[in-house]
This record gives sequence, structure tokens and C-alpha cells, in this order.
Amino acid sequence: MNNIPDVIILAGGLGTRLRSVIGENKQKVIVDVLDKPFILYILDELILHKFERIILALGYQSKDVIDCIERSGYKEKISIIYSIENKPMGTAGAIKNAESVISTNTILVINGDTFSKIDYGEILKQYRNREMKYAILVHKVLDGERYGTVEFCDTTGQINSFSEKKSKTCSFVSIGVYLLSVDFLKSLSLGKYSLEVDIFPNLILNNIVFAIRQDTDFLDIGIPETLKHSSEFLYGDK
Repeated sequence: MNNIPDVIILAGGLGTRLRSVIGENKQKVIVDVLDKPFILYILDELILHKFERIILALGYQSKDVIDCIERSGYKEKISIIYSIENKPMGTAGAIKNAESVISTNTILVINGDTFSKIDYGEILKQYRNREMKYAILVHKVLDGERYGTVEFCDTTGQINSFSEKKSKTCSFVSIGVYLLSVDFLKSLSLGKYSLEVDIFPNLILNNIVFAIRQDTDFLDIGIPETLKHSSEFLYGDK
């Protein structure tokens, strides 16, 4: 198995909260930010950090995403594989659906509607040196109301809870980036599963999920307000 993990970008969501802004039939991961489809910013970062294989887990409007990638020329820069679900399968179900094309024991999973400038070399070093199997990248926000919260031991990083409970106070939240052993897929049949609801809580009970702190901010374009300010996040004052 290659030492560089395959990357799975979860890009099949319905994007219902954005339809008032992007239209009824637009896949949110290819919405333009300053005339460039959002997913290409994610691919740029992965290419910069020398990842080799990207698996796009697609569902809703998969043809539009594929057309976007084929027109972009990015397949000349990095290996891109399409895994298409015929019906919504959830975040973990989408990974299970892609199992046959995964070539590494560890996978980097990224939500296709989030972006952060991550030092992937450093997080992979932490992941390996601490012999983790499951890791969630977390960031401290002043207002955690929009997100589920992640509670973990300051000393070991071991996560104690991954909760959909909202908090208006300063909280650590998931930034939608995970390093995962593919072992969890072995017990799953094809179906609809959520990483957040069906997978992580059980793994946390076994004390095998860890937090990796990410100090740089992150962008989540899942609601109109954050999408509106996405160009400022990506380009500053441009």
C-alpha cells in the first residue's frame, strides 16, 4: 500500500440550504467563487501537498461535477477517480460505496463544501507518530452554534464526545477533514450511514478517535452567508 493516503472528497450532497442562492439544480461543490469552481480550490491544495489519488464521491448532479472536472484539465495534474451513488448514502455510506477503488490503508476524507489551508505534511506526521487510526481535525471557534462540538483530552487528544449539541460559546468543532483507517468499512454493508451519527460515536466509545488541532481558520460554504463571503476568505481583500 502506498504511504500517501488516497483522498476522498465528499461531493454528493443536495445543498438544500443554498438553493435560494445557487438555484434548484446546482451542485454546491462546483459553485463559482471568483469565476472558479469551489472544488478546484480544494484540488489545488491537494496538488500542492503532493497527494496522488483523489476519489470524488458523487451523488446529486454527479454529471455536472464530472463535466466540470473534465473541462478543467485537472486530470492532467492528478489522478481523479469518480465514485457515484445512485441514491443518497450519507457521508460514511459514500465512502463504503467507494471502497473498491480505495488503494491505501488510510484515507484522507474532506467534505467538498469546506476549505482550509492545512499543513497536510504536519498532520500526517502527527497521525503516524501517535499511531492513530481515526482522527478528526478540529478548530476553535468563538461561536459553535452552527456546528456540532468536539470534546477531547488536552493531553492525549483522545476525543470524549462528538456531539450535534450546539453551543453559543467558544468550542472546538470539526472542520470536515478526517484521517481514517479503512478498517471501519469492513463491518458495513452498502447502505446509508453518517460518519457523525453512525460511525464516530461507536469508535469514540472504544477510545480510538483523536483530535488534531488546526489553528488556521476554515471556510464552510454550506449556507448563503458563508458562501457570500467565500471570496474574501480565499483571496483576502481582492
